[in-house]
Amino acid sequence: MEELKFGKFSLFSIILLVLLVIRLATQIIFLVNSYGASLWTNSIYIIFSIAYLFAIIGIVLTKKWGSILVILIALIDLAFALGVGGVIGIGAGLVDVILIFLVFMTYFKSKKISKK
Repeated sequence: MEELKFGKFSLFSIILLVLLVIRLATQIIFLVNSYGASLWTNSIYIIFSIAYLFAIIGIVLTKKWGSILVILIALIDLAFALGVGGVIGIGAGLVDVILIFLVFMTYFKSKKISKK
């Protein structure tokens, strides 16, 4: 089966980028809505916003560190979802599982990651 391509990006890459942009936007919205909250809460939103931004840049540039960053973010998010909600938390971590799948389908399966 031939992979669908839209210019430089495959269909899986486009879906991955859309999900990452949505996650970045939600982190920024959470940061804005947490005005007056503790420094700890705000720093978590800032760190994840920066991580999502760098992940998006890495995916667009098709760098290996972009896909690794997406996997790290997803695993951290999934661990917290499971830690806070137990097995029920897997529903909250479903997007993270989808992100890991999309990274696998986009880069590791097609082996189009640059060596840098």
